[in-house]
Amino acid sequence: MWIFEKRGYSDTAELQEHAIPQLPARTPSKVFDFDAKKVFDKPDNAKLKDKRAIDEAGKFLEENRF
Repeated sequence: MWIFEKRGYSDTAELQEHAIPQLPARTPSKVFDFDAKKVFDKPDNAKLKDKRAIDEAGKFLEENRF
C-alpha cells in the first residue's frame, strides 16, 4: 500500500516485525502529548516539521531507563 511506503515501510509485513504485543501494565513515569500538526510536516507521512518539538521527549528518554 502506498501509505506504508510513504511512512518508510516497503512491505506491510514489516509492521508486524516491530509490533508491540501489549502496553506495559504499570503506570507510565511520564506522558507526552503532542499536537500532530505542530510535529509532522504532512498528515500522511512521518517527516518531522520541527525536530525541536519532540526534544523534551528525547531528553527524557536519554536521561531515564525504560
